[in-house]
Amino acid sequence: MKNTLSAAVLGAAAAFMAFTGAVHADTLLGKNYVGGSLGMITFGEDDMDVFDDATSLNAFGNLNLNSNVDLHLGLGYMWTDGNYEGISLDANSLQGKADLVYFFRPERRCNPYLKAGLAVVRSEAETALLGVKVSEDDTNVGFGAGGGVEFEATKEILLRAGLDYFNVDSDDSVNLSGKAGYWFNPQILGFVGGSYDFESEDKVGEVGMVFKL
Repeated sequence: MKNTLSAAVLGAAAAFMAFTGAVHADTLLGKNYVGGSLGMITFGEDDMDVFDDATSLNAFGNLNLNSNVDLHLGLGYMWTDGNYEGISLDANSLQGKADLVYFFRPERRCNPYLKAGLAVVRSEAETALLGVKVSEDDTNVGFGAGGGVEFEATKEILLRAGLDYFNVDSDDSVNLSGKAGYWFNPQILGFVGGSYDFESEDKVGEVGMVFKL
């Protein structure tokens, strides 16, 4: 039973980490920047609901390739633990991703975009019962696509909404996300955001900073 549970935890953790990485989508379209965020994840009614809320740390960067295309890179780490009928559970996942982003209205206040990309997800799961530990790890490649819109509400306030699809190891994720950012100065943007996964019913909240280069 422990091996079966570990395998289920591993697959769910990999799919979810791939999803959370998508949360850092494509603000500041057409600009070069780096940034990071801290996230809190509440699991829905799926295999991951045996876990407590998870925490994620994420770093990301954007490189403008031409007037309509960006390359968006991200690296994220998620960890969580829990207990199931006396079995201690731990899971973590590390993800690297790259997306090409095409945006339709460069330098406009309202700028729709489409994106597609790949991610590599390495996940680990460990179960422990009566001092006996069982660990498993796995690495998978996933792919995703999505779209949305970035909107400059004022010179200080930047809004973004997106709908994204991701598939890794036969698990699908469809999530709706939104962000609100505030320019503290011409180079530094602080933001809060959230997302909801329609497949797993997982919810994510995050805070972060962007530094324009």
